[in-house]
Amino acid sequence: MQCLAHSGSFKSTLIIIIIMGRVNLNRPLIFPSSPRCPGMGVKRSLQIAGLTLSIFADLLLLLAAATDFWVRSPEGHRGLWRECHQDSCSAATCETMVAISAACLMLSLGAEVTGTTLGIWVLQGPKNTMGVHRGRTAWALCFLSTFLLIMAMVVFTLREVMRGDVFFSWSYFCSWLALPFTILSGLCFLFADMIIQGNDAIREFPVCL
Repeated sequence: MQCLAHSGSFKSTLIIIIIMGRVNLNRPLIFPSSPRCPGMGVKRSLQIAGLTLSIFADLLLLLAAATDFWVRSPEGHRGLWRECHQDSCSAATCETMVAISAACLMLSLGAEVTGTTLGIWVLQGPKNTMGVHRGRTAWALCFLSTFLLIMAMVVFTLREVMRGDVFFSWSYFCSWLALPFTILSGLCFLFADMIIQGNDAIREFPVCL
């Protein structure tokens, strides 16, 4: 009799569970999983910010390299490649310091454009090991661009200061304005890479970045 009583109690409990919980006996119970990390986390925000700043740096460097208003003088104005007097422009005379400045500026522009391309690739590409390497290369190229840009501007500034009869113009200041953008873009890519490394180190913990 006790066995029958226990059996009836078990059946009643099972019926209640089926009705109340709508449990499918053919499948195991599945508990709700923890919420997923949002798509727009700190890492992705830093990558987007770095990419945006890098694009601004590219535009400023390209504008500075393509225009002829680095310095003004009573005779006219000049850039890295041409000299303009009155209404006529001609190729600039070959000077060592100007050539060094132009070479460093173009290398800086190339490094920054490559970093921008890798930043776009990281945002659009799959999250794999290759993507991590591209992110590291992106911030390294941004800092390399910063170093080359500083060299270009210092050499050009020293050359013009020694002449003493010219005034710096807006193309020159565009190059200096690109400097904080190259630095900040490199820092954004660097911090995003640090977050990736931190997530890899604590992958088993519920950290959402």
